[in-house]
Amino acid sequence: MKWSKSVNYLYRITRAEEWKDTKLSWLYIALGMVFLKSGPGFIEQIKLIVLYTLLSAVFFASVAIANDYADKETDQKVGKDKLLYDWSQKKFLGTMITLFLFYSLLIFSLSQNIVHIFLSIFLFIFGALGYSLKPLRLKEKGFLGILTGDLLRVVPLLLLFLFQGSFGLLETAFLFFVTVLGLRQMFIHQIKDLVNDETTDTNTFVVKTNKNTSVFIAQKLILPTEVIFLLFLIYLYGTIVSNTIYLLAVIYIIFWSFLYIFRKKVFSKINQLSTTNSFLADFYFFWWPIFTGLLVFWKLDSPFILLITLYLQKWHLVNLAKKVV
Repeated sequence: MKWSKSVNYLYRITRAEEWKDTKLSWLYIALGMVFLKSGPGFIEQIKLIVLYTLLSAVFFASVAIANDYADKETDQKVGKDKLLYDWSQKKFLGTMITLFLFYSLLIFSLSQNIVHIFLSIFLFIFGALGYSLKPLRLKEKGFLGILTGDLLRVVPLLLLFLFQGSFGLLETAFLFFVTVLGLRQMFIHQIKDLVNDETTDTNTFVVKTNKNTSVFIAQKLILPTEVIFLLFLIYLYGTIVSNTIYLLAVIYIIFWSFLYIFRKKVFSKINQLSTTNSFLADFYFFWWPIFTGLLVFWKLDSPFILLITLYLQKWHLVNLAKKVV
């Protein structure tokens, strides 16, 4: 029972619910790309999956804890209930040092390249800490805040490609695509928090401009750019990794055509100001990760990515079944 409570506390304090089945999805798609190009053995695959999953979890957990601690006074003003409101500065510093040491150990386990090591440490300090903590507190620096918050989700992917020596046109396009998608999600996040941010005088980009302008940017500028990048990425993926992704795209279009004809009410649930129910969200966080797992299983006889993604995306699987039924 104590162990269960501790795990639940850790799960909530790190805000794992917000990144485990979204940001980690991109990690397993990226790992699948690396595996399909290099063909590592079973033991190496397990090692890389475990190490990069831990690296990503520690990084995202550090970002979440630093952000919640930095915002605890303002969040309390608007009634947000966070577990670390009663944390002392000493407890916070001890936690962040522990996370940093664990993060550094993982980095050393994955690469002994001095440039990689210094870059990784810089990204942790500048990103995980500088995004929300003073004196930098980049989240209140207008568009720079949106861009920094967006780029944080790309850090584990960047390190994966660098450390594994897999950094070509496909990987570069993949990082750009995730960055563009992340921009839209950062706008959504700030739009949702607009009232609270105005109440607490938190000067985000959306507060400094206005909601209508931000919605226009997210829907009319970023989303079309995102779709263009996605089509280009699918083309590259089909050319370099496996052309079966074209079949996936066709099946996905047929699936939504079926829903449009027979289940039109499903479309009413699509919300462009949502990170999980917006246009193409199910493709990003369910179809593509599962496809990657199946492709790795088919080509390398390795079930690990498939099993992990099925577990993480189980609520998407239930939602998919509800759409059809």
